[in-house]
Amino acid sequence: MTSQLNVDTIKGQTAETSITIQGEGSATTNLQQGLCKAWFCFDGTSTVSLLDSFNMTSITDEATGKYTFAIANDFGNVNYSAVGMPSTNTGDGAAQSLHRADDSNVATGTIRIESTFCTAASNALVDRDMHNVAIFGDLA
Repeated sequence: MTSQLNVDTIKGQTAETSITIQGEGSATTNLQQGLCKAWFCFDGTSTVSLLDSFNMTSITDEATGKYTFAIANDFGNVNYSAVGMPSTNTGDGAAQSLHRADDSNVATGTIRIESTFCTAASNALVDRDMHNVAIFGDLA
């Protein structure tokens, strides 16, 4: 038997902003806390561009391997978490790193990302043609 639920808004009964989902066994997950609040795929070479995204408005190419992204709906604080993966299309076997820039410019409405090419000799910033990033945290 197939079921279908059509709704426009889901709100918690006890607290509008808190919905608990039953997980495996006795574990539960808070729906709002478990959702990805923003994600994007971007081309970091030549004409830098967002290829696809959710809750992102623009990208700025700061320098080789350095990018700033504008978030459409700001986060509630700067302690959001970003995870990402760069492409590894060089064929040289060197490790790639994509990370949130650690600087004094951390903000709720933007995120700075750096792309690094890691070898035994150096960790140089580098432009790559495909990067994927997901951001989790509390929206404002």
